[in-house]
Amino acid sequence: MENGATSSICNSTLVQDNHHFVIARYSLNKEVGVGNFIRSKTFQVDEYDWSIRYYPDGFNTKSQNHISIIVELMSENIEVRAMFSFRLVSARMQTNWIGTRVLRVCSTIGRRGIAGYDMFMERSLLEAQYLDQSDCITIECVVSVVKDPLVFHNELLSPLVKVPPPELSGDFAKLLGSKEGVDVTFYVQDEAFPAHRAMLAARSPVFKAQLCGPMVEKEGSCITVEDMLPDVFRALLHFIYTDLLPPFNDFDEDGRKEIIRHLLEAADRYAIERLKLICKPEPNPIEGLKMMRVDRECEAPEELDYSNAPTPEYSVEDLVKMIIVNNPEIDEGNGTITANLFMK
Repeated sequence: MENGATSSICNSTLVQDNHHFVIARYSLNKEVGVGNFIRSKTFQVDEYDWSIRYYPDGFNTKSQNHISIIVELMSENIEVRAMFSFRLVSARMQTNWIGTRVLRVCSTIGRRGIAGYDMFMERSLLEAQYLDQSDCITIECVVSVVKDPLVFHNELLSPLVKVPPPELSGDFAKLLGSKEGVDVTFYVQDEAFPAHRAMLAARSPVFKAQLCGPMVEKEGSCITVEDMLPDVFRALLHFIYTDLLPPFNDFDEDGRKEIIRHLLEAADRYAIERLKLICKPEPNPIEGLKMMRVDRECEAPEELDYSNAPTPEYSVEDLVKMIIVNNPEIDEGNGTITANLFMK
């Protein structure tokens, strides 16, 4: 287990409450003049005092054809961050909520902070659609005070678990070595190799046809493998189970090369493409040039003279000169390009 990371969390909370301000006898409270208001009683949200100002003739001359709704911070010498939402309710219908973003409201001695809407609704619209015989409207206001964020330090996150490396190939190697659950045995020069049909069928289409297809009854659970060395088949099974080549520790350099050559033949025999690519030797550059020449000619070319093929002590420049001698259609410029390719 490794030490987990630490974190700190900033958590801001809201303290919220609402107030209903009933305007009874709306008609009698009209025409009080622009900028004049009727104030609700004071109410508290998060220990701060607030009130609602209702302006029947608008907050200023710009809004004189509207009603204005303003919230006033009544507490003095304080600064508050808050959001405000309003709606108008009557016996006939109600408006949707209209809300502000978070605002910073400041109040000092002799000057109180306010926030709201100076053109909340046109007065003519209010009177036509909201008023009825009761001549009453209600202003609903929700005040949401944003508390100072609390920061929690050094909170330990879940400990980090060090994930071990993949063990699938090792597990399958153990399965092969344990011989548990084997259901088929291969005999290679009288040496027995127990294995699992499902594993072989999943890795090789040839084994799949042999072990799961129409040939199953004919082959049975004991299969003789001809024309293969036991060490090669052992390495083949190891690759099928682990997707890796065995280390070949019991072989010298020449022995390893020889068994890999046989393993390439086995990979081709059982159509295991990845193993074929791993075992395939590096291409000879001169043989590659012969193949390029054939492809370019698009016909069987005359036999070229490769008696001057370079040995390892030749330089790249010597190799290019020999290529140009044996391929007269390649000019010096192209020869330089070819040299660059060999140097990559």
